[in-house]
Amino acid sequence: MNNSTTNRVVLGGLLMAMVFIATVVTKIPMASGYFNLGDIFVMISGILLGRYFGFAVGGISSAMADIYSGCSIYAPITFIVKGLEAFVVAAIFSNKEKTAGRFKTIIGVICGSVIMVGGYFIAESFILNHIDKSLGLSMAIKDLPVNGIQGGLSSVISYLLITILNKANIINDKKL
Repeated sequence: MNNSTTNRVVLGGLLMAMVFIATVVTKIPMASGYFNLGDIFVMISGILLGRYFGFAVGGISSAMADIYSGCSIYAPITFIVKGLEAFVVAAIFSNKEKTAGRFKTIIGVICGSVIMVGGYFIAESFILNHIDKSLGLSMAIKDLPVNGIQGGLSSVISYLLITILNKANIINDKKL
């Protein structure tokens, strides 16, 4: 492995640990799932690692947190939803000139949050509806505001951290 690949793998492992720890430590149970702030590092993973590696890091580490937290039923959905969250943030953030600017960063983290909120709403509706027909949509609707707060708070914090990382020259994007 060359030095660049080694750095990417090490950074991926570090971010994977950060997603897992932020998810588990900030876990607050809700109607069917739990509130957490792991999305902050899912979004940062997408930006620092790119679409595909960010997808893997965000999806795998978040699914592992579900399994560890006793919410194994959500792990496959979490893998897809959080992976897509990182992928979308990375896709919007990057372009050919490797400069994103504030607007694209803000749009990226907002779209990532929308993916998370919408993905869990659809998944909870479907999964819970199969468990108990009377619960499906009502439980998903109960979780919607909390998921919205989680997404909004994660967007703001991740944007602030991305700005700090840029000023520290960790992200080479002078337009932020």
